[in-house]
Amino acid sequence: MALAECRGSVPPMASRYHFLTEMELTSPPDSVESALSDYTRWPTWWRWARQVESLDGANPGSLGARHRYRVTTPFRYGFTYVTEVIEASPSHILVESSGDLEGSGLFQFHRTEEQGTALSFTWLVQTPKWWMNLVSPIARPAFVWNHDHLMTNFAKGLARVTGGDLIAVTNTAVPPSDPGFFSLTMTS
Repeated sequence: MALAECRGSVPPMASRYHFLTEMELTSPPDSVESALSDYTRWPTWWRWARQVESLDGANPGSLGARHRYRVTTPFRYGFTYVTEVIEASPSHILVESSGDLEGSGLFQFHRTEEQGTALSFTWLVQTPKWWMNLVSPIARPAFVWNHDHLMTNFAKGLARVTGGDLIAVTNTAVPPSDPGFFSLTMTS
């Protein structure tokens, strides 16, 4: 099922990014879903998350729950953004983001034949920071490398916190020329 293109208008000169991270863990899906839904604990297992705070006191994984993230990167720049849970089920979590990263994120997970978890994370974001948009034409490969490094660390931390092992992780930056660029697709 195809989901709508990322919501929100594109700020003048905004740079858009479409990232896909796929990982396989030996952890069962319910452990993975539980860890993903407990956003405020992410800094305990994801090195680059400096702070995650609940903005409304709602159950962390419930619809409408909003969280503010402060994330740093290997290149020493950081982001502050807010996500809101738009959809949540035993097989996916959909969030919308505002702030330094505007767009949508979709976690999708299912049980593997070995009783572990296959997890994909699609992140469609645009950057309203003027300096990022100014240097984007030449710095895009560095921003992509940075994202890949953050998400590989995310996968390792997620495996550790769920008591499993990380079997594989791949990061893909979908190019703007791709026909599916900047649209979310729900897998069955």
